[in-house]
Amino acid sequence: MLPKENRLQSRDFKIVYKQGKKYRGKYGMLIVTRNNTEQESRIGFVVSKKIGNAVMRHRMTRILREICRDIFKNREKEKGFKCIYVAFEYCNSSLVLRDELSKHFKNAFRDF
Repeated sequence: MLPKENRLQSRDFKIVYKQGKKYRGKYGMLIVTRNNTEQESRIGFVVSKKIGNAVMRHRMTRILREICRDIFKNREKEKGFKCIYVAFEYCNSSLVLRDELSKHFKNAFRDF
């Protein structure tokens, strides 16, 4: 599980959807917006029912959580972002997802 300071709160999902910049990939889309305060970066996950049954969706969520935990641990200088990752295609490989998500985060941090 992600640490509490890195989890996006439910009231922030609509704000990020409306104001965020979108980065689309093969397996999902990252929506990023800048947080007004200099807090820790926060992320939330939305896994579409198009992916499959509950077991597949939960596995995808666990893989994404682990990837984001590593990304937030290694990138201390990027603070103050709110992100949502919307997964719409199943990927069982954590290496492939890590590459895609890292590319999205690199583009997002560069643009802001």
